[in-house]
Amino acid sequence: MDRLDRQKLDSLYRRYNNRRWAELDPIKFLYSYDSAADIEVVGLIAASFAYGRVEQILKSVERILTPLGRQPAKFLLSTPPQEIRRLYPDFRHRFQTSSELSALLVGIRKTLASDGSLEKAFAAAFAKKPNTPDALTLWRDAIFLAGDSKAGHLLPDPRRGSACKRMFMYLRWMIRKDDVDMGVWKCITPAELIFPLDVHMHRQAMALHATSRKAADLKAALETTESFRKIQPSDPVKYDFALARQGMDIHRNG
Repeated sequence: MDRLDRQKLDSLYRRYNNRRWAELDPIKFLYSYDSAADIEVVGLIAASFAYGRVEQILKSVERILTPLGRQPAKFLLSTPPQEIRRLYPDFRHRFQTSSELSALLVGIRKTLASDGSLEKAFAAAFAKKPNTPDALTLWRDAIFLAGDSKAGHLLPDPRRGSACKRMFMYLRWMIRKDDVDMGVWKCITPAELIFPLDVHMHRQAMALHATSRKAADLKAALETTESFRKIQPSDPVKYDFALARQGMDIHRNG
C-alpha cells in the first residue's frame, strides 16, 4: 500500500479487525471479563507488559492475572498492599521483577480506592490538562505516587519523548468500541487518541508517508496521528490493529 488510501485501509480493517486475529495480542485477556472495572484493570496490566516476544508477553500476563481471580478490581481493593507484594515472589518479565509488578498493582489498588476507577482518575487528569499526552503524564504520575514509584518502565513517561506505545494502545482499548476494542471508557472520544507507535508500526507509518521522522518517538506518534486524522477525523487510530496484524501476517507467511 502506497500512502494513506482510505479505501485500501478500510479493506484492511474489514479483513483483520476481528477477534480471530487477537489470539496473539494481549487484548485477548480483556475478553474474559464483563465489568468495566475489571476490564480497565486487566487492560492496564496487559498493556504494561506488552513488550518483548509475544509468547512471553502472554505467559507473563496470564501468570499475573491468575492469582487475581475472576474479579481483579475487587481482589486488589480488598487485598492489603503488603499481601499484594507477596503474591509474585519470583516473577520476572525480561528486566522487570516482582518489585516493579507489585508497585504497579499497589498503584492501581490505591488509585481505585482514591478515585473510584482508573477512568475517573484519567478524566480528572484530562480536566486539568485537556490533551492526551499531558493527561497521560498526570495519570501515570498519580499511579506511580500511589504505588511508590517503583513501576519504572512499565508506565512510560511522555515527558521524556517516548512514543508511549503501550499506554496509547491501552487508551485505544479503553476508548474505541468495535469487534476488537472494548470501549468501556467514556471520558474522552476516539478523536483524541494518539497512534500507538513502536519500531514496526513506525516503519509502516514511514512507508505510508504518515510521518517523516526517523525516530519512533512521541513526535512521530503525533505526526502519524495527524496524518491518519486527515482521512479519519473522528477515529485516527482506527487502523492500528489491522495494520499491526497485517504486518504479522506478512512476516509469518514470508
